[in-house]
Amino acid sequence: MNLKVCALIATAALGLAACTDAYGNPDNRATSAIVGGAGGAMIGQAVGGDTKSTLIGTAGGAALGALAGQDQDAQHRRAIQQQRAVQQPVYRY
Repeated sequence: MNLKVCALIATAALGLAACTDAYGNPDNRATSAIVGGAGGAMIGQAVGGDTKSTLIGTAGGAALGALAGQDQDAQHRRAIQQQRAVQQPVYRY
């Protein structure tokens, strides 16, 4: 994979990093999956140097990114519930 393709993947990942859910809140699961998949593809290509390695890296990076983003979303939902219970404003972290 040459430098132009890596730059295109990185640009697409950053452009899609602005994913939001239906209520306008950042969707960390989708964003993290996209960024993780792009990073995994670059690492897979750098390590293996073939299409199979790139695809494995993409799948692994996307899966790990989605798991991390889902955890961030769950933490945010818990924080909202706790802060609403005590009638305090909700801040995004």
